[in-house]
Amino acid sequence: MPQYSLTPLAGQLLHHCHSIEKEQDDQYAQTASTVARQEALGILSRLTAELQGPHEYLHELVSSNWDHGAFYAALQSKALDHIGAGGGRISLEDLSARCNAPADKLVRILGLLRCRYLVDEPARGIYSLTAVSEHLITNADFRSWVEFQ
Repeated sequence: MPQYSLTPLAGQLLHHCHSIEKEQDDQYAQTASTVARQEALGILSRLTAELQGPHEYLHELVSSNWDHGAFYAALQSKALDHIGAGGGRISLEDLSARCNAPADKLVRILGLLRCRYLVDEPARGIYSLTAVSEHLITNADFRSWVEFQ
């Protein structure tokens, strides 16, 4: 199995980040900064894959459909809204009753959402919003756009 070095990737990423920070007001610098930003994002993706390792990277790759499905189910069931209405924290049992969804199915959905930082579980069986999910329930225009996607 080939061995990969993170240091060269990190060095390239740092180089591009320095270029972005040196951006000036002229047209050339803005174009150069856009290119540097795109290259930095590409390197960051490669670095992330290397840091995750094959197992975690491939798991994330194939599970993205599950995550999307869980997110869609949470939006349609108003689970995030119910968590917010409960003072930002709610038990699985109360959320199950409010969403009219079986707790055994809801806990799996919430588990996927927790992995994507859309909900938190500060105590076993107690769920809370994150900064991202709070934004979804407080910004109706943005939420409409997200649901449309």
